[in-house]
Amino acid sequence: MAQISQVQRQVIPQKNLVPQQGAFSNSVPAESDFRRVIGAETSGSLARFLEDKLQLIVWYRPPGTASLVFGAQIGQHNLIRSLQPLTQSPDLHRSTGTVYCLAILDDRGKPVALSQAGFKTDWKHPFVATEVGDALPHWETALYG
Repeated sequence: MAQISQVQRQVIPQKNLVPQQGAFSNSVPAESDFRRVIGAETSGSLARFLEDKLQLIVWYRPPGTASLVFGAQIGQHNLIRSLQPLTQSPDLHRSTGTVYCLAILDDRGKPVALSQAGFKTDWKHPFVATEVGDALPHWETALYG
């Protein structure tokens, strides 16, 4: 049986949304061939690191064609540009007296999208943070005050 190594998270939130989640990532790196990864599914996404950069591939298999699969690699610049609108929330801009910033952090813990342009802070210590998920392994969403 192959041993699965744990990967250290890049941020240490002051509060954890998931009680058992600690300083290690929930994403488990996997090595396998494409056909085994997609199985019998008809569509999906696949995230892998190549030369220390995230490569995101989306794919689709038309019904009734087991051997034909269409795929496209999403450019990281385009991905980041599409994430920016997701950080915008009217609730973050209410006049509560506290300035909040929602950030999407890449696999190095660097902000790629912010709810407030120009916001500066210690990106390693958000108030609360959670991993985005398997589609963007080791990326996190974090809230700063």
